[in-house]
Amino acid sequence: MKRVAIKVALAAAIFEVLVMTVIFILVNRSLTDTLEERVMHDATVIATDRAALTESFVRYCCLFLDGYSRAAEVREALKSPDDPELVQTLRDFTLRYAKGHDNLEGLYTAKWDTFVLAHINPASVGKTFRDADGAKTLEEQIRKERKAFCSGIVKAPVTEAMVIPLYAPVYDETGGVIGFVGAAFYREGLQQSLAEAAKQMGIVDCSVLNLDGNQWIFDNDPDMVGTECTDTVLLNAIAELKESGEGSQVLIGEDKVYSMYYLEERNWVFIVTDADEQMFGMVRRVRISLIGLLLAVAAVSILLLILFLNFMLRPFKAIDRQIERLRDSDYSEGHTIEKYKDREDEFGKIANAVIDLRQTMEKQRELFLEILEVQTVGTVVMQDLMPRIVLINDMALQMYGLSPKDKEDLTVEDIRACFTKEELEHIDEQMKGLAELEKSGEILKYECTLTHRNGREVHLLNQVKMVTLCGNERFTIISILDISDQIKLEEKLQTQSESDYLTGLCSRRAGEVNIEKALDQDRRGMFLLFDINRFRRINENFGHSVGDEVLIGVANAMRRTFRASDVLIRLGGDEFVVYAADVKDEETGTRLIERFLEHVLTLSPKALNGHRVTLSMGAMIAESGDTFSLMYSCTDPILTEGRRKGENSWSFYHRPGTEENS
Repeated sequence: MKRVAIKVALAAAIFEVLVMTVIFILVNRSLTDTLEERVMHDATVIATDRAALTESFVRYCCLFLDGYSRAAEVREALKSPDDPELVQTLRDFTLRYAKGHDNLEGLYTAKWDTFVLAHINPASVGKTFRDADGAKTLEEQIRKERKAFCSGIVKAPVTEAMVIPLYAPVYDETGGVIGFVGAAFYREGLQQSLAEAAKQMGIVDCSVLNLDGNQWIFDNDPDMVGTECTDTVLLNAIAELKESGEGSQVLIGEDKVYSMYYLEERNWVFIVTDADEQMFGMVRRVRISLIGLLLAVAAVSILLLILFLNFMLRPFKAIDRQIERLRDSDYSEGHTIEKYKDREDEFGKIANAVIDLRQTMEKQRELFLEILEVQTVGTVVMQDLMPRIVLINDMALQMYGLSPKDKEDLTVEDIRACFTKEELEHIDEQMKGLAELEKSGEILKYECTLTHRNGREVHLLNQVKMVTLCGNERFTIISILDISDQIKLEEKLQTQSESDYLTGLCSRRAGEVNIEKALDQDRRGMFLLFDINRFRRINENFGHSVGDEVLIGVANAMRRTFRASDVLIRLGGDEFVVYAADVKDEETGTRLIERFLEHVLTLSPKALNGHRVTLSMGAMIAESGDTFSLMYSCTDPILTEGRRKGENSWSFYHRPGTEENS
C-alpha cells in the first residue's frame, strides 16, 4: 500500500510541476503585462498632470497680461504717446496693476519700435530694447498671435533671472492694433510647483521642450535651459507622438523611462524622466514573488496529496466530517477524529494534521478579523446583493456614525437609516449598474453624503465589487473612504481663487463673470464704480499697513450696505465696483449710495490722525445689452471728474438724449 501511495504521489508530483509551469507562464504573462500597462498608464497620467500644471500657469500669466492690455490707460497712452499726462497716468496704473504680484519680474507698455512708455522698473522707462529688425520681427509675431502668448523661458537682460516672457497686442476702439504690452514672470513660481509635484511623485526629472527649434525651455537643471536637444531617439519618439495625435506616450530607454505629453497649442512637449528600476522594479518583484508562490503552492499541494492518499487508504469518514465543519467555518473540536489523534499509525498522523489545520484556520480567521479592524478604510461584506451583512469593520461603523456596540445584529436597513431619502435614491440608482459590472470584473465607484448624529457632514467614496465564489455564493464587497477633508480643501481652494486676498471681496475676474451672468439673466441693476481719494498719499504718509486697513474698512462698509446677493468687487489697488442687482431706478440707487457713504464716514483709523476716508464715485443703471466693459467705460470719466470736485463726489451716468441729474 505504501509503494502504491509513493508511485501515485510521484506521478502526481511530476504532473503538478508541469501544470504549475504552464500556470506560471500564463499568469506571469497576463499579470506582468497588466502591471507594466498600469505603470505606463500612471506615467502618462503624471506627465499629463504636470503638463496641465504648466499650461495652467502659462494661461494664468496670459490672462493677467490680457487684462492689462485691455485697460483704458494703456490704450489712451499708446494713442497719444506724446501726452505726458496720459503717459504718467499709464505709469501709475501699471504700478497699481502689478501690485501684489510678487512673482512678476516685469510689466510694461511699448510702442511698435519697442520704446517703453511705462514699466514697473523705472530704470526701463523711456528705453528701446530691440533694434529695428528685432522690433519688426516681434511686431509680426504679436500681430500673428492676436492675443497674449508666451514665447518660452529665457534669461532676463537686466536681472539675469530665468523668466517666462509674454506679449499681447493693444487694440483701439476700432479694433486696430496700436502697440503692445509685455510681462515677465519669474520661473521660480512654475519651478516650485513642478518640483514639489515631482518630489511627491518620486520623479527624477521634469523638462519642457519647445519643438520650434528643439530647445529646452524648462529643466530642473538651469544650465539645460536654452540649449538644443540632440537626443535623436527622443526626438524621433516626439515626432511619432505628434503624428499619432494621442497626446501622451511613454518611451523606454536603456536605464530611464520618458513619459511625454504634447501641448499642441504651444508646440511644446512636457517630459517626465524616471528611473527604469523605480518604474518597473515592482513588476520584476511580482514575477519573483509569483515564482516563489507557485513553488510553495506546489510543495504544499504535494504534501496534501500524500496525506490525501493515505487518507483514502484508511477509514476517512471522521476526517470528512471534520472538513465539512471547517467548510462551514465551524472550528469546534471534532469528537470523532479526536479519538484517533493518539494512534501511532498513519491515520493518527492524518487526524492530528486535520486538527492542526482546524487550529490554523481558526487563527487565520482571527488574524484576518484583526487585520480588517486596523484598516484605515471602511469595509463591508454582504451576502448576495444586499440582504445580510457578513462582515463590517469598526472604521466603516465610524464612517456611518455608528458605535461598535451597534455591530451585533446590524442589518442593511440600519445602515440605510443613516442616509436621507434623497441620498438613498442616489445610492440605489448607482447600484443598478453593479450587476452589469460583475460580468467584466470592474469596480463600481460613487460618492455619497450623510450627517452624523453630532451634526458632522461626511462625504464618502464607495468602491463596490460583486464576486461569485465556489458553490455559486455571491458576495458584495464595499470599500469606503472618508473624503470630507479633500472636499473641504477643494471648496477652500475654489473660494480662494475667486476672492481678493486682502478684502475677501470678489476678484476682478470672478466679479466680471458674476456681473455678466446677472446681465445674461436680465437682472438689471445699479453699477457703481469708485475709488478712495488720495489713497496713494495714505500709503506714502502713513504706510501700506494703514492703507490695507482702509481698504478692509471700505470692504466691510460695502458688506454692511449691500445685500449678500449683490456683486462686490475689488478691481485692484483702491478701485472697487458694486453691482446691486434689481436696483432699477436712480432714486433707490441714491438711497443705497448715501447709506454706503454714511458707513464710510465712520471709518477713522487712528493712524490717519483724524483724517476722513472719502470716495469718488460714478454710477449708472444697467439696461438690456450692457456689458461690464461698457458700464466701466461710462462711469470711469464720472469718477475721474469726481476727484476734481472734492470729497465724496458722485453722480449717475445718463445715456445720450436723457436729462442729467446728480
